[in-house]
Amino acid sequence: MARSQAMKRRRVKRPRFHSAIALLPNELVIQVLGRVAAASHTDLFNAKLSCKLFHEVSDDTYVYQQVSLERFPVVPWPTSEQASSFFEKCKECGNPEALYRQGLIEYFDHMRLELGLQCIKRAANLGHVEASYILGIILLCSGEEFRQQAIQLLDSIRNSRVTKVGECRKKLKATLRGMWVMNKLNPKQKPMECKMRDQHKRTKGWSTEDDDDLHCQACGFDCEVGASYFGMGKPVAQTPLTGLTASP
Repeated sequence: MARSQAMKRRRVKRPRFHSAIALLPNELVIQVLGRVAAASHTDLFNAKLSCKLFHEVSDDTYVYQQVSLERFPVVPWPTSEQASSFFEKCKECGNPEALYRQGLIEYFDHMRLELGLQCIKRAANLGHVEASYILGIILLCSGEEFRQQAIQLLDSIRNSRVTKVGECRKKLKATLRGMWVMNKLNPKQKPMECKMRDQHKRTKGWSTEDDDDLHCQACGFDCEVGASYFGMGKPVAQTPLTGLTASP
């Protein structure tokens, strides 16, 4: 009898209490997952598996915008369907790095210049520094009507305390080394043509490793265009820069 009563007591269901996480506003959970995603996509996947709430909320557009793609290859070689779907979702949600990478592939590899420029511009508008850098270089090579826009983009990077122009250049070159570059920047002449170039030239020559200290703006931009001339592929005719309004 005593044993039967003990078993009945074990079968009694205890009331379930909401976890502390479930009591948090969804907006706050989204912000937290966004920080997790920015640090590591692996940690985001693990978080999705750990909790039903995380799994549901992690599909928010903001989370995909923040995802770090550092460990993903720039060129999407044949991968699993899940990985491809994830990268496409990042692009659809406006992930700046995903848009930047797609822009480089379209512009330099597939030679779909207009589509590539659209992706690069979107990434630049979302604050992607390397996208602003390559957009500025492309504009410098696209004629006088786009020169002022190019100067504004590159000057904003040169004046930044966070990122240097030299760092953007190195990252861009490292990215393009992993691609089959069919289109290269090949301006017919120096876009700025400083008349005092010989006086401004360094005694050790034009180093392209870190020239953020050049005081002459024209020489600095001419040097950037020269450093961005990649000896791969062949130059193609510049496409009309659709959607980019020339400065007056």
